[in-house]
Amino acid sequence: MKQPQDEMVWIDHNGVAHPLGEVATARMGQREGAYRMLPTPGHVVLLRFTGNDGRRDLEDGPIVRMAGEITASGDMADVLAVLGHIGTRGELVVMDGEVTRSVFFEHGNIVGVQTNAEDERIGMLLYKYGVLSEEQILPVLERARKGDLFGMAAVELGLVSQDVIYKYLARQVEEVVFAVLAAADGAYCFLDGFDEARLASRQVVSATALLMNHLTRIDEIRHLRPWIPSAEYVPLRLAPRSAVASEQAVVWDAIDGISSVGDIGRGTGLGEFEVTKQLFHLSQAQLVAIHPPKLRGGIGEVVELANAGLRAIHQAADAGGRGTALRNNLIAFSRGDYEALLRGAGPFEHGGFGAPALVVNSAGLRPASEVETFVREMLYDYVSFALFSATASLANTTLSAEVEPLLARLRPLGQSGRYLVGRRQPGGPGGGGSGVASVGPGRLGRAFARARTRTRAGRARRARAGRTRRARRSDVSSRAMPVDDPHDPAAPTTRKQVFPCGQCGSSLEFKPGSDSMRCPHCGHTQALPGGAGGVISEHDFHEGIARARRQPSAALVEGGHNVQCEGCGAQTVVAGQAARCPFCGSPVVMAIQELGEIFTPESLLPFKLDARAAKDRYQKWVGGLWFAPNDLKTLANQHGMDGVYMPYWSYDSNTTTRYTGERGEYYYVSETYRDSKGETQTRQVRHTRWYPTSGTVHVSFDDVLVCGSQTLPRKLLEGLEPWDLPELRAFDAGYLSGFVAERYKIGLEEGFVAAEARMVPKIRSAVESDIGGDDQRIGNLNIHHADVRFKHLLLPLWISSFRYKEKAYRFTVNARSGQVSGERPWSVVKIVLAVLAVIAVIVTIAVLVQKYKQ
Repeated sequence: MKQPQDEMVWIDHNGVAHPLGEVATARMGQREGAYRMLPTPGHVVLLRFTGNDGRRDLEDGPIVRMAGEITASGDMADVLAVLGHIGTRGELVVMDGEVTRSVFFEHGNIVGVQTNAEDERIGMLLYKYGVLSEEQILPVLERARKGDLFGMAAVELGLVSQDVIYKYLARQVEEVVFAVLAAADGAYCFLDGFDEARLASRQVVSATALLMNHLTRIDEIRHLRPWIPSAEYVPLRLAPRSAVASEQAVVWDAIDGISSVGDIGRGTGLGEFEVTKQLFHLSQAQLVAIHPPKLRGGIGEVVELANAGLRAIHQAADAGGRGTALRNNLIAFSRGDYEALLRGAGPFEHGGFGAPALVVNSAGLRPASEVETFVREMLYDYVSFALFSATASLANTTLSAEVEPLLARLRPLGQSGRYLVGRRQPGGPGGGGSGVASVGPGRLGRAFARARTRTRAGRARRARAGRTRRARRSDVSSRAMPVDDPHDPAAPTTRKQVFPCGQCGSSLEFKPGSDSMRCPHCGHTQALPGGAGGVISEHDFHEGIARARRQPSAALVEGGHNVQCEGCGAQTVVAGQAARCPFCGSPVVMAIQELGEIFTPESLLPFKLDARAAKDRYQKWVGGLWFAPNDLKTLANQHGMDGVYMPYWSYDSNTTTRYTGERGEYYYVSETYRDSKGETQTRQVRHTRWYPTSGTVHVSFDDVLVCGSQTLPRKLLEGLEPWDLPELRAFDAGYLSGFVAERYKIGLEEGFVAAEARMVPKIRSAVESDIGGDDQRIGNLNIHHADVRFKHLLLPLWISSFRYKEKAYRFTVNARSGQVSGERPWSVVKIVLAVLAVIAVIVTIAVLVQKYKQ
């Protein structure tokens, strides 16, 4: 694997450049000649070939109009957007390791591409989409190896038509641009103009439209990868064909329990990406199961993979003086379920096991059809724990990188990878990935390699590219993919879900007032995968504190991450980018790290009013405000509504209250007095006699709500009550599609303290009723709570915030009932004028009365 030092160049005090690494040496050796050093910032060196004359001539190569580094996947999106907008004619060259891709631009359109990546060549695309079989491609490659163009050779052999070649050259444009967007490390430059002869065919594809489609595709792949990690995974049917929608029938018919995702993509002509999407929908509907690739060597290969990882782990532990501790930890770990499997099979000194004994032992524990899967699951957990145990106490930073590729091949779908503590790559739970997995090495791959150029430099580049690709595949496959483990009692019961549109593939958003989701792009609607059913669970309070399930807050939304507003401090969970804070309107929203696991909600009230209906409600409310500034309604209308799920706790409790107090009973005494005229009058004066009292009252509470947020004022939230809690739905991630969920800051125990405070008025009212009499005094309350239960739920609000004279004002709308509660500014001028008007009226009345008396 290439290291950063391989690319290093040292420039000494005399200005002489010395390549320090193999890659730097090779690159500089390929660029022999005279260069002009262009003026750049101090930390950048930019050399431009000029030839010995030092002048910039046409034969010295095209002018560099734009250049930069690529540091993360998606960096090239802005570059493509700019090039599509300015309409300049030129060549965008993107270098990702040893892979070089060129995209040719003209008038804002992409007119062609070039690539040296095997997976993106026209022949491989024809194979991946099932146009040509492996047997058909081999003779074409033989012609290509002799110098013929692949497409022309395929046409001359009568395997495809010219129209088909043109169609897939257009698809090649899409694949190359997608790979450019997914590049995570490298460099790019935009060169002025290009030679028309370099285009295999002239295409005309809008750069802006292609960019938008590919950004959606990248987002979809990020969501799909945790469920279907590669095209080598094998789908199995779980239901009859009658349960399958007609648009998925082609993929369904191709599932035979042997063919992989890639095989089905080729066989149906749909390609790997489209098949992956359809299989995801089928698996979410529990119509198919996705199984990991079968190892060709059976149990023997499973055991050898595990042994290879264990040897590396034990060697590192022994070298670090932690070998004995590691072996003791593994002995403790393997008690119980492992004893029957490992009996007589080891572990040996190097930490590995004997395959024959494992086969015999597992045959007595599982049916023959399940033996390999069983051994794979057990050994995966065993090696994972060994890696966790070793890396937790060693400073060896390379051990995880060495073992994780082996674990990735061993890992069965359904395992969480929770013991892996090595380095993690960006890109989400499944490691992101740049696209549907490529065809692996084999006869076809070798044939493509032979068809390349035959120069010595070409062979050297191929060798380096092969090492880089193998390293990249290992790196991608080693990324942890946390998936719920059905055998783990602490595992989540609700999986994170994503909801691509079944018609266009975009992300669906929940449609308020329904039990379906709607695509904002094509308008297609489909039912929530989980339906509208489900059980609303309540948990014992004291057991919940110790044992209730907790997850990272990002588990609320697939691909979700935590962001915090620097203005008001609100912490929310969003998918995608947060442009501004929905609570205060501040544009400064920054990503923050996960702050630990939280209780995740198990129920919610879905949005019933959409944004337009909510805005109508609050516009009427604003229009009815007295003494509001004249421009308030206009200012409020300039801001949109943000849909937010607020975290709430709901508490039930049966209370028993012992009290002491006094009961007051009225009695009346006649008194005489003189009025203003000096005459004697009699009146009845009320007095109270107080009697000590005590007693016990029982009051039950159901669904006492406490908001877990501190972002909005309590008065603002209470103004939205009551909530129609009988309409609660079981939590389904689909309800959150298109909305923001705020993370609670008031925890379960702190929330119950607030709930107790809300219960006290009702308890006092019950005590006063029990005391009786005409008046009551409560001296002491001793409240005992029993059978306390709680729910964590989400309630929907529409929020609009704006600033008026440097102060933030917020309006909230109950997204169920339409009740509005808000903050408002006051117009001092209007209030003063109103006061003056009242004074004027009083003065006028006084003058009129005076005149009347006269």
